[in-house]
Amino acid sequence: MAVPRPHLAALLIFSALRAVFSQEPPVLGRDLEEAIQRLGQRVGHRPMAITWQNQSTMPPEEADAVRKRVESLFELSPNGLETKATLSENPRGYVIVLQTSEGKVYIEYWTSPPSKPAQPPFQLKRTYLGESPRPILDAAVSPDGKTSVFLESFRVASTDGRSAGLGLPRPLPRDPRGRVQVNDAGEIRVQLPGIRCMGTFRKMQCSPSEEPWIVAGRNYFKGPRGLYYSLAEIDGDAFQSELDGHTRLYGNQTEPARVLENWGSELAPVESGCGAKLQLMTSLETEQVQAFEYSGGRLRASTPALSTDGPIVAMWQASEHRDEVTMVVRNRSKRIYEASRLAISCTH
Repeated sequence: MAVPRPHLAALLIFSALRAVFSQEPPVLGRDLEEAIQRLGQRVGHRPMAITWQNQSTMPPEEADAVRKRVESLFELSPNGLETKATLSENPRGYVIVLQTSEGKVYIEYWTSPPSKPAQPPFQLKRTYLGESPRPILDAAVSPDGKTSVFLESFRVASTDGRSAGLGLPRPLPRDPRGRVQVNDAGEIRVQLPGIRCMGTFRKMQCSPSEEPWIVAGRNYFKGPRGLYYSLAEIDGDAFQSELDGHTRLYGNQTEPARVLENWGSELAPVESGCGAKLQLMTSLETEQVQAFEYSGGRLRASTPALSTDGPIVAMWQASEHRDEVTMVVRNRSKRIYEASRLAISCTH
């Protein structure tokens, strides 16, 4: 009788794990340094091209230290043996897994308890702009700071009751994305996929645009590292939220230096007077937003996570102030869209 596919997959996974553990049973109770030394003895010193992935709850700065310690065991080379290194954990401690392109798997454990992460030094400040029953793509603030202007799919609207239809020359993609800006003269400028609009609440004029921005007919971008929803560059490195639900950190190499778990698809750079000055604001899969500081190749949380009342559907660096980020949340309970501005306060 044929084995059902789910059972067959489970048997294959079990067989692979049994083969790994049958080579040499894991030794629990050792510390990190002992585990790393044993890993080096088992693998041997050889050229390797390592891709690192952190699937643990270890603080980023500690995970980076583990990564560097593991990489110090080998000669790093883009032409070396392709190896995927994964840091994860189980109820008894942390786990490092090296999986080579030759089909070999090396697993080492250590049972040091997770350390308590340091309290982030800064705070997120949230300023409410307004709400709408229609999806909000972006929000701007009038020059006098008294009125918020929302970009919706087919119009612009303000919190003082004014609105203007866009009269789009071509259909928008599903779940469109867009930007809105209000200059010092009160002129409204709108950017949509393949469309540019300009005018005031009395009259908005829209026309097709061939300027590359979002991929035609889609709601994502295309860059040298592939397709993505959001991109932020800091210190010459790039944080890119990609279509598979992961955010990747790229340096000079084409392969990602890190895969950041539990981050959402929306992220934006923000300037502040705190710490490293230029920081990163990102949505989290837990319906929260948090700021991170990236300096000298190290990533650390610079603010505690701030909970929202639903998923974050848009996040852009503010068009008027580079020290603010526009955030749009789809409020689950109220069934509305809420726009806010986020900034980083240096006081805890």
